[in-house]
Amino acid sequence: MAYMLYRRMIDYCMNRRVPSLLITLLVALPAIANEEPSIISQDGLAMLSLDLRDVPDVLVWTDYGAPFDSFYGVIAYSNGRRSSARYYQCTELVHRFVREVYGIPTMLGMGLGHGKDLARGIAVHFADTEGSSGLIAPYQITLRYFANGESTVLPTAGSIVSLLIGRHGHVGIIRSITPISTDRSEATLFAQHGEMRSEVGTTFKPEKIIFTRDSRGRWHCTWQVNSARFDAVGWTIPIVTRQSEPETATFHLQ
Repeated sequence: MAYMLYRRMIDYCMNRRVPSLLITLLVALPAIANEEPSIISQDGLAMLSLDLRDVPDVLVWTDYGAPFDSFYGVIAYSNGRRSSARYYQCTELVHRFVREVYGIPTMLGMGLGHGKDLARGIAVHFADTEGSSGLIAPYQITLRYFANGESTVLPTAGSIVSLLIGRHGHVGIIRSITPISTDRSEATLFAQHGEMRSEVGTTFKPEKIIFTRDSRGRWHCTWQVNSARFDAVGWTIPIVTRQSEPETATFHLQ
């Protein structure tokens, strides 16, 4: 109920041509308010998890350049109608998310790959880079890549997932992951572009992917789009390397 009221407020602002800055703040507000980074241990690794209490059930496709979703204070922008420009691709969002949330200086134009390659490309290029930001403080992280079907490590919220679809693939950030059974989990993606929508105002559900574990303990990820199924290439997880000590003020009595 709370989310639906919030969604109606955004729709009202958009219909009344409220300045885009205010709409951006409204979209970002729930994500900022719910930030709770934590550590999950698997196979001897301390993995950062960007836990959120609320995940939207429905999103609304907006005009070109207008926000339609957010996660951890990072905004997803719409590519608008099919005739619009195509700057706000899935890769643009992932570069921006990694830069703003993890403090890793990645960006478009570095040659790190299309959607299907980007999870691995960022992890390999910044393998020796440690990052942090105010959004994940006091944790410092590095990025580590795991291939689909070869890893015994299930990704956490905040992990990058590259998917095989079309010529260039797709990439997104896991915003939540929920166990369905011991060997099966469902994750919701935070992503730009994805399935292109022709009409502004179209409602749609966030993209979901499924992880299943085989008899060897290896995780396999698939993405179901209508009647078609697509495999993941792999995922990149933020690994906690250290935790900074909180700063304390020192007072000198005169």
